[in-house]
Amino acid sequence: MREVKKIALLNKIEFLLSNFMLSEEQILKFRKLYRERFGKKISREKAYEKGVKLLRLVELIYKPITKDEYEKYKPKNSNVPKV
Repeated sequence: MREVKKIALLNKIEFLLSNFMLSEEQILKFRKLYRERFGKKISREKAYEKGVKLLRLVELIYKPITKDEYEKYKPKNSNVPKV
């Protein structure tokens, strides 16, 4: 059973990596940001993998909203700028 889960996970990672392309410049920028934030150097391959995973996460959770939705959900007593 463990082997099946491992294969499924590897297939999922391979799928994610194949659906996003990062340029060499983006990978270098990600490596720099990662080093500044976490104090660790990571390989180009690891930066690519983490960058793709981050893009996939954003794709899954980001949903643009309309102006009406924004007005409906913004806090009533806040200094949120008008759109």
